Amino acid sequence: MKKKRLGVLILLVIMFLLPPLLPKLGMQYLISMFTLVGIYTIAMVSLDLALGYGGQINLGLQGFMAVGAYTVAVLTTRAGIPPILAQPAVAMLIGILLSLIVALIVSVPILRTTEMMPFSIVTLAFGLTVYMVISGSTFLGSTLGITGIPPLSLGPLKLDGAVGMYYFSWAVTFLVIFFCLYMGKSPWGLAVRSVCSDVQTAEVVGINIRKYRLEVFLLSATLCGVSGALFAFHLKGIDPTNFSLWKMLLFLLGLSFGGERSIWGAMIGAAIIFFVIPEAIGKLSGYFSWLDTTIDLIYGVIFILILYFLPQGLMGLGTKRTSCG
Repeated sequence: MKKKRLGVLILLVIMFLLPPLLPKLGMQYLISMFTLVGIYTIAMVSLDLALGYGGQINLGLQGFMAVGAYTVAVLTTRAGIPPILAQPAVAMLIGILLSLIVALIVSVPILRTTEMMPFSIVTLAFGLTVYMVISGSTFLGSTLGITGIPPLSLGPLKLDGAVGMYYFSWAVTFLVIFFCLYMGKSPWGLAVRSVCSDVQTAEVVGINIRKYRLEVFLLSATLCGVSGALFAFHLKGIDPTNFSLWKMLLFLLGLSFGGERSIWGAMIGAAIIFFVIPEAIGKLSGYFSWLDTTIDLIYGVIFILILYFLPQGLMGLGTKRTSCG
């Protein structure tokens, strides 16, 4: 336990020192990429909660990210929005709340069954529906998306620089990580895992299965709303390709790399999928031009290799499988 706490402390110190260190090394551009890794980590943690802890194969999490991101984009860029709602911090809170409300609506048909196949199909349909809506709506910018999103501001504090957004995004990310670690070890987390592992036994001991499944689903969707809102403020412009099914597949690949039911594994997976691999391909494409045109194939091969050699991910090395299924 002491070694784990020391490791977390070292990680926090490293993340804190990166912004002043990277410019001295001529790698200032990495600050923005590391910020993106933190934002995607939140989405990966939400997927880990849904799949690793709750046993829910939610294939529509990118849709909830889109709800949070587009809410922020619309409220902060469109004319006629009341000034109080157009404030970035308020818009972010509304985007997160709207993600929760949409999740409540979507949960009505999918939580009536204990089977995972209908759950997967409905969430997949939800994600695809959101993608089609934002792609076809002129109000939402259609395929061009929405640009001109202002910097995130918290009262007098304006995060208009890459460093400020980096620190804020990672502060939120670590809060989410520590909160989920606490919830995973709490009685709530034990109840969720029992529902995931053995539904019949959970029913016998009096656990309200539908209640815990609903709570996992809502928490996961809300965290995706947080990730989406931060994503919009970070990039200052969004379009439908940011929330396609391909993005969901990358989340699944990252979770497989890091390991299910491992919150820290979700962060490792996000770093590998959204930073290490793209950077490696970018560097190597200068020598092998065909890499840029075969990136989908590369990710597919990586996924197969993970399933074969690391079925429990990096964080599952040397441990027995404990996740559902």
